[in-house]
Amino acid sequence: MYEISRIHRFSSIQCLWVVHAPGIARDAIPGQFVTVRVDGRDDPVPIGIADFDAEQGTINLIIHLHGDDAEPRLLEFQEGDLCDIQGPVGIEQIRALRSPVSLTCDMDSPFGSCCSTSNVL
Repeated sequence: MYEISRIHRFSSIQCLWVVHAPGIARDAIPGQFVTVRVDGRDDPVPIGIADFDAEQGTINLIIHLHGDDAEPRLLEFQEGDLCDIQGPVGIEQIRALRSPVSLTCDMDSPFGSCCSTSNVL
């Protein structure tokens, strides 16, 4: 369980949580997410890590309700509340790879399509 140290409300469906989670902040890399368990819900809610500060031991999560799977109880949390967060998870291969990524663009195509490739053996 981690403490929500600050909440900034952007709108009725969107807010920012700053969560004191030193272990997650230490292990996080860009592109990862966490899962948040909400009482009464069987499956955890995945939320992308918007930012993290390993020195401060904090992660920033943007809560945005949209779609059929939205969990409105996420907006009911208050500063100081404890929440059940697991992670970080996702894109684990980047941690092992740590190699440069090449971007190739075809400007002759109608949409200037681009694709990225990495040097994976």
